[in-house]
Amino acid sequence: MIVNTLKSKQKESVAALEDEIYNLKAKILDQEKIIKHATNSSRGRLALDQIKKIESLEAEIKRQKKRVKDAKAIAQEAHKVKSEFLSNIRHEIRTPMNSIIVFAEMLVQESTAPKLQNYAKNIYNAGKKLLEMIDDIIDLSKVETGTFTLEEKPVDIKKLIENIVKFQRDEAMRKGLEFTLDIDDELPDSLMLDESKIEDIFTNLIENAIKFTDRGFVHVKLVENGKDIVKNSINISLVVEDSGVGINEEDKEKIFEIFEKSGEN
Repeated sequence: MIVNTLKSKQKESVAALEDEIYNLKAKILDQEKIIKHATNSSRGRLALDQIKKIESLEAEIKRQKKRVKDAKAIAQEAHKVKSEFLSNIRHEIRTPMNSIIVFAEMLVQESTAPKLQNYAKNIYNAGKKLLEMIDDIIDLSKVETGTFTLEEKPVDIKKLIENIVKFQRDEAMRKGLEFTLDIDDELPDSLMLDESKIEDIFTNLIENAIKFTDRGFVHVKLVENGKDIVKNSINISLVVEDSGVGINEEDKEKIFEIFEKSGEN
């Protein structure tokens, strides 16, 4: 009885499988007829041509994606090599240059001869400028690779601006300019800042004002624009006013773009 039941179930399974195979063959034959009909008709041929074009485009897109991926990998490796090279250059230059800057600063502070002091200040300023240029190149490379970060620490903002103005004053006096500094008394003694970046910004603003002012004045103001107690933050502004040539209206936005400047100078 059990054997007969099993045989019956096997027959049913085989019959079901035969039905599926038959149906599958029928579908294949139908597809072949459709393709044959499509091939023999103008619309069908056009449709097949379009399908081939789409497949060709898809293959080309895949190839282009691979090329872009490979190019991106090469560019990232190039940026990495460039950053490592620039870091090594900075290290090799910074060590001897720091010694030059330190001794120049000592001469400025200890020398009683005005002419010697002026020479020492020029050496100090040139050395600092060279290191800043190298750091700017490093920072630009970091910005390009998305690895740029700020290094914040407590900074005496008043002392910082006073030191910058002190080393810019000689050039202003040489040109016969009225050069003043006004610091807001409400400013705190210490702020969390990236000192080198703030120093670069302040120096560039004041330096450019003196450079492009042939007569008249350069007035520097450091002011507070309000506090946010909840965020424990403060807004400050460095205002540099001068009687120089100024910036053309159409150039005001352009100067904030990389490798751009106003006018021919």
